[in-house]
Formats: sequence, C-alpha cells, structure tokens
Amino acid sequence: MQRKKKIAIQVLIILIIISTVFSPLYSAFNYYPTKEEMEGGLSLEYIPLTKIGQLWAILQNQRVSLNTEVPAISTDKLPILQGNASSSVLYVDFEDYIEECGSSADDICFLVTNHNITKTSINTGRLNSIEQVRIDYSDEHILHQVKNGNFVTDTGDYPMSPLGRVKIVDVELVYFDLFDYYPYGYKGETTYYPAWKMTAETSNYGDEVIMIKAMGKQL
Repeated sequence: MQRKKKIAIQVLIILIIISTVFSPLYSAFNYYPTKEEMEGGLSLEYIPLTKIGQLWAILQNQRVSLNTEVPAISTDKLPILQGNASSSVLYVDFEDYIEECGSSADDICFLVTNHNITKTSINTGRLNSIEQVRIDYSDEHILHQVKNGNFVTDTGDYPMSPLGRVKIVDVELVYFDLFDYYPYGYKGETTYYPAWKMTAETSNYGDEVIMIKAMGKQL
C-alpha cells in the first residue's frame, strides 16, 4: 500500500514537472512577435527565461503557419497561358453557366461542367493555352513551397533575407507571369501560371504578398 502511494506521488510530481516545463515551451514556439515588438528590437537583457525559446524560434526562420482556408475550386485541372495581358496578376472566376461567365468582371473566366473546363473567356489581353496542369490546393503543398523558399513577391522579387516567422492569413487563386525572368522593358509574350496569391504576416518584413505556383504536376 505504501509503495502504491509512493508511486502515485512520483507520477503526480512528474506530471507537474512536465506541465511546468512544456507549457511555456509550447507557447514559446507558437509565439508570433507583434509589429511593435519587432520595431522595438530584441534584447537578451530584457528577455525572461521563458522567452528564450521564442527568440530561438524567430532565429530559425522556418516557422510557417496557415491561418486560413485554401479556397476550393470547381476543377483540379487548369491551363498554363501564354501571350500578352495588361497586368502581371490576373484574377480568375469559375462559373457554371455561360451567361454568368460572359458578364464576369474578372480577367479570366472558366466555364466548368462536371469538373472540366468547357470554355475560357479572356477579358484582358490575348492569351492562349499551352499545356494543362493539375492544381495542388493542399495545405501541405503551400507550406512546403514557402518553407523551401519557392516563392516570389507580387512584383516578381525574392526577398534578400528570410521572411522570418510567417503567418499566412489569406489565399487566392490567380494567374501570374513573374515566376520567369524577363529583361527590363520586355514587351513580348509572357507565361502565366496558376498561382496561389497569399497575404502573409512576417516577422522580418511585416505584411507581404507572396506568390507560389499552384501546380502539382503536368498532365
């Protein structure tokens, strides 16, 4: 009986220790610094012991979280487009009826029947389909691309230093032509890829718009 009590007390002590140690660590590694904290700078002199994990997580520059839902689209196959358009970012609409597609205010409208595109309306520039690709709208695809640096900003640039801790707060499907490099002043045809346009809160740059290819694989 005494032995059972002793074991129970030991287990209780261990649980208390685990709760005491891991609770701060959990909150530390899920910590996202506010803009004011980043502007004020980080000084070890004023960081309590429980914040050391937070600082370490920031310095790792690998924490990426998706705090929104990836929008569902009515088809998993989209074309890569090539040609000329008035903007590098083209907005997309999906409709079930041809009348709705004809009155769409977006740059591109796809008429979708039984999950397949049956008509494409281009409302800006002149674009032609050059190949079909399968769209990957999984959380894993998005997180993997951002963690591995496979992205550019909406102006086609790649940040000179890591984004830091990244919290993705909005995701939208668009077409984007600045994944490829074009010389300054280039006026020829460009290639528009299906892309996830994401608004992200970053610890190193503040709010950023980042773009990744939405393609899974070619068909």
